[in-house]
Amino acid sequence: MASRLAPATKGALGEGLSWLKTRLSGDYPVGLQVRVPLSRSFTVADQTTARGLAVESKFGPKARLKGPQILAAEELGPSYRVDRWMPRHVGYITGAASGAAGARGLLAGDTSGHR
Repeated sequence: MASRLAPATKGALGEGLSWLKTRLSGDYPVGLQVRVPLSRSFTVADQTTARGLAVESKFGPKARLKGPQILAAEELGPSYRVDRWMPRHVGYITGAASGAAGARGLLAGDTSGHR
């Protein structure tokens, strides 16, 4: 499914899922597409949160961090959250509307350090 979607659609899906994950975790976005300064450059985070996180969203099995995003992950550490979403996570939205199990599936979106 992900390979058939336009890049803008993937971006919108990932950013929407991350917005929802932020809200379900008790935090809330305070900025979208925010420039975050780094030691040698900057990155543009998909969102920043009230708890001080910069969030980058990736959707699809081939989505990877790029140069400044990799630097942000290294420099900002736990203050930089990378959400990795797959097509199956879209289905969790339907489950979330049906009960807590779906919400848990959404919150479990992979935030591992894989690039």
